[in-house]
Amino acid sequence: MQESTNMSFVGKNQPDPMMQQLAQCEGQLTIWLQKSEANALHFAQDPVGAMKAAHLSISEEVFSELEQITRSLARKINSVM
Repeated sequence: MQESTNMSFVGKNQPDPMMQQLAQCEGQLTIWLQKSEANALHFAQDPVGAMKAAHLSISEEVFSELEQITRSLARKINSVM
């Protein structure tokens, strides 16, 4: 089995740490987004940057993983356009 760089394999019975942290801060993020239209716009333009600006309880490791995922998605989107 091949794993992607910096992405840890999580078995069926093991919760994904990234998903756990995102789920735990969902309410906090929702409140931050509802505070202002600027926050919502920031999130639409730069989700990871906005999540950092919201001072969510997310580890740097998870932020790094999210940044890798968003960069990878952006490259894929740009390659088909």
